[in-house]
Amino acid sequence: MKALGVIIGVVGTALSIWFGLWVMLVGGISTVVDAVQEDPIVGSTVAWGVVKTLFAGTVTSFGVALSWIAAIALAED
Repeated sequence: MKALGVIIGVVGTALSIWFGLWVMLVGGISTVVDAVQEDPIVGSTVAWGVVKTLFAGTVTSFGVALSWIAAIALAED
Protein backbone atom coordinates (compact mmCIF):
# COMPACT_ATOMS: atom_id res chain seq x y z
CA MET A 1 0.00 0.00 0.00
CA LYS A 2 2.92 2.35 0.63
CA ALA A 3 4.12 1.95 -2.95
CA LEU A 4 0.63 2.74 -4.24
CA GLY A 5 0.54 5.83 -2.03
CA VAL A 6 3.85 7.06 -3.43
CA ILE A 7 2.68 6.40 -6.99
CA ILE A 8 -0.52 8.36 -6.35
CA GLY A 9 1.49 11.21 -4.85
CA VAL A 10 3.96 11.38 -7.73
CA VAL A 11 1.34 11.05 -10.47
CA GLY A 12 -0.92 13.55 -8.74
CA THR A 13 1.96 16.01 -8.44
CA ALA A 14 2.86 15.62 -12.11
CA LEU A 15 -0.74 16.10 -13.22
CA SER A 16 -1.19 19.11 -10.94
CA ILE A 17 1.93 20.77 -12.27
CA TRP A 18 0.89 20.06 -15.87
CA PHE A 19 -2.60 21.41 -15.29
CA GLY A 20 -1.46 24.43 -13.32
CA LEU A 21 1.38 25.46 -15.59
CA TRP A 22 0.17 24.43 -19.02
CA VAL A 23 -3.61 24.68 -18.90
CA MET A 24 -3.98 27.53 -16.43
CA LEU A 25 -0.86 29.68 -16.92
CA VAL A 26 0.00 29.18 -20.59
CA GLY A 27 -3.66 28.74 -21.54
CA GLY A 28 -4.61 31.91 -19.68
CA ILE A 29 -1.91 33.95 -21.38
CA SER A 30 -2.89 32.50 -24.74
CA THR A 31 -6.54 33.34 -24.09
CA VAL A 32 -5.70 36.96 -23.28
CA VAL A 33 -3.47 37.35 -26.34
CA ASP A 34 -6.08 35.83 -28.64
CA ALA A 35 -8.87 37.94 -27.15
CA VAL A 36 -6.92 41.18 -27.49
CA GLN A 37 -6.18 40.46 -31.15
CA GLU A 38 -9.87 40.10 -32.07
CA ASP A 39 -11.53 43.07 -33.72
CA PRO A 40 -14.28 43.61 -31.16
CA ILE A 41 -12.43 42.86 -27.92
CA VAL A 42 -14.65 40.72 -25.70
CA GLY A 43 -14.11 41.73 -22.10
CA SER A 44 -15.31 38.47 -20.61
CA THR A 45 -12.76 36.47 -22.59
CA VAL A 46 -9.95 38.76 -21.46
CA ALA A 47 -11.17 38.53 -17.87
CA TRP A 48 -11.35 34.72 -18.03
CA GLY A 49 -7.76 34.57 -19.30
CA VAL A 50 -6.58 36.90 -16.52
CA VAL A 51 -8.38 34.83 -13.87
CA LYS A 52 -6.83 31.62 -15.20
CA THR A 53 -3.39 33.19 -15.13
CA LEU A 54 -3.78 34.61 -11.62
CA PHE A 55 -5.00 31.34 -10.08
CA ALA A 56 -2.48 29.05 -11.79
CA GLY A 57 -0.26 28.84 -8.71
CA THR A 58 -3.17 28.30 -6.36
CA VAL A 59 -4.60 25.47 -8.45
CA THR A 60 -1.19 23.84 -8.74
CA SER A 61 -0.52 24.06 -5.00
CA PHE A 62 -3.96 22.77 -4.10
CA GLY A 63 -3.63 19.83 -6.49
CA VAL A 64 -0.21 18.85 -5.16
CA ALA A 65 -1.35 19.12 -1.55
CA LEU A 66 -4.51 17.11 -2.21
CA SER A 67 -2.64 14.34 -4.01
CA TRP A 68 -0.08 14.00 -1.19
CA ILE A 69 -2.79 14.04 1.48
CA ALA A 70 -4.47 11.17 -0.34
CA ALA A 71 -1.13 9.38 -0.75
CA ILE A 72 -0.26 9.71 2.93
CA ALA A 73 -3.72 8.55 4.00
CA LEU A 74 -3.42 5.50 1.75
CA ALA A 75 0.14 4.69 2.87
CA GLU A 76 -0.79 4.71 6.56
CA ASP A 77 -3.13 1.74 6.21
